Amino acid sequence: MDNQRDIVIVGAGVIGLSTAWILSELGLGTRIIIVAKHTPGDLSIEYTSPWAGANFSCISSSNPSALRWDEITYNRLVYLANTQKQSSVTLAPTREYWEHAQTETKIQSLGKYMKDFKLIPLEELPEGCKFGYTGTTILLNAPHYIQYIYDIVIKAGVHVVKRELKHISEALEVTPSKPSVVFNCTGIGAYRLPGVEDHNVYPTRGQVVCVDAPHIKETRSLDTDTSITYIIPRPMDGGVILGGYLQRGNWDAEAKPEETQSILERAYALMPELTHGEGVKAFKIRSVGVGLRPSRKGGARVELDVVPGSSVPLVHNYGASGTGYQAGYGMSLDAVMLVLPKLIVRQS
Repeated sequence: MDNQRDIVIVGAGVIGLSTAWILSELGLGTRIIIVAKHTPGDLSIEYTSPWAGANFSCISSSNPSALRWDEITYNRLVYLANTQKQSSVTLAPTREYWEHAQTETKIQSLGKYMKDFKLIPLEELPEGCKFGYTGTTILLNAPHYIQYIYDIVIKAGVHVVKRELKHISEALEVTPSKPSVVFNCTGIGAYRLPGVEDHNVYPTRGQVVCVDAPHIKETRSLDTDTSITYIIPRPMDGGVILGGYLQRGNWDAEAKPEETQSILERAYALMPELTHGEGVKAFKIRSVGVGLRPSRKGGARVELDVVPGSSVPLVHNYGASGTGYQAGYGMSLDAVMLVLPKLIVRQS
């Protein structure tokens, strides 16, 4: 009977790890098993989480679920920033400019929970912008943060199996008998994974440049019709992530020199103090990276299903696009809640 209380999580990005964290904190399942091709420390274009700039931004849709996930995750991350310094989570000032006005629903939502949230008067916005705000954002060091969660769940007894599934139903083979539930946290992999093959999923390619700029302590971004520019300090290492691109449907894993140059020029124009006003040539580049955001038509999928060919519940939890770090805890909490009654019954 013990095997009937096993829980399998497919995927070890920030969403899969957050799901494991919640389950282990709640004491659910006799065993929690993560099965994944990639885990923290791996670098692959298939593994999105390590490449993220990772801050909290006004990029979510106005969908009520998306806004609620943001709020839940923001509050969780503020808690970590105040109590778990080793997590890398840090609070910092932010300033965002948008070429398009945002919905009143989104503005009211942000204003309800974001610390120090304040709208920037229209006359103080850059030319062509219709919305802007300042507030307290969340920063984190993406590779460090997923390693931090990974270490926590391993210490809590979560098992990890490094394996690429050929079909979602193979998740049932990870335990000696059928698990109580399977969580599908495969991100961009949900597009191709047989048994899921969600063709609403698509990549949104991004390219980033990490530069030395330990004096930068705030984030800044500018979102227009033609580009997105962002400046995100990375806690614990003195680097700053500069971006970026939002190339929908682009699977290209190669970094492009012309995109690196464009990023540096746009970032400098937005924040000349990056190089103390000494121009683009003064940047000290550490690295250039490419990531594929796991986007999805219709938004993230947090939904109850069944593993094909079985009666085992399958909880889909993927499609966060660029909001995996700022919404992932809220998404994962909702995913767990979908099967909580079943898991509690199994525990009793």
